[in-house]
Amino acid sequence: MNILLTGATGFVGSHVLEELLDQGHKVSIITRSSSDLHRIQNRLDELEKVFNLNETDVESIFESQQVDVIIHTATSYGHNQRLSQQLNANVHYPIELLELGAKYQAEAFINTDTFFGKDEHHSYAYLDSYSKSKKFMDTMARSYAACHGIKYVNMRLEHVYGPRDQEHKFISFVMRSLLQETSLRLTPGEQRRDFIYVKDVAKAYLAVIDNLKDISGIAEFEVGRGFSVSVREFVELAYELTGSRTVLEFGSLSYRESEIMESYANHKNLQALGWKAETELSYGISSIIEIMDKGGLA
Repeated sequence: MNILLTGATGFVGSHVLEELLDQGHKVSIITRSSSDLHRIQNRLDELEKVFNLNETDVESIFESQQVDVIIHTATSYGHNQRLSQQLNANVHYPIELLELGAKYQAEAFINTDTFFGKDEHHSYAYLDSYSKSKKFMDTMARSYAACHGIKYVNMRLEHVYGPRDQEHKFISFVMRSLLQETSLRLTPGEQRRDFIYVKDVAKAYLAVIDNLKDISGIAEFEVGRGFSVSVREFVELAYELTGSRTVLEFGSLSYRESEIMESYANHKNLQALGWKAETELSYGISSIIEIMDKGGLA
């Protein structure tokens, strides 16, 4: 299948790219001149095309080749960006891709979303503009797809972790602190998350692609293990696996305003496609430790 992938240089996107290539799909990616290609450097020669948005317009991508499925993993959290830039990245850009997908007869647009956007978490103040922009895009995309003959699939990811995550993210920060044996200030850690290993997430996208013919016009899949673990349990397991002597200062930080105290996936419809989360926390954490010990990104 001919796949157009955005966000391939990012954390989730790079793992989705690997899985697509390993399964024999023809993949083209969209980048910018500022994109850091280090995560996918060893797979570049396997790509069909690399489109640089600073050198070409979006429609010419669809004019130059057949696109069967668009997978959108690119996103903006709004760090060091104006709100208008974030809205362009999280709303205008994916909607344009969806429109062009419909115009050039792509079968489906697969979006990447967050557990922040669940209805029960509507008051969560952290990354407020990010959550609201993702929610607005999802709402508009559903309406558009329903009227324009293209399938729209929303992948709502729980707390993804694994190799090659960004250094400023919570788990990367925790792992680095444990390995460097510096003191680690934390909340009480009672908030519970559905920690899902990134390679299991990537396989969820493949399960959707493999079953597109059986998926209705508008669909959503929550991607997680289906149960939650407290942040404290996660950190203490990582502490044990690293053999760290870091001082864990649980309770030295307050919870964020309107903190989400529990989230986990209802993944029954994803399991019905033959997918399951296979990675236990101990293995996933150990894989991060191994890479960081070698000087790589968590």
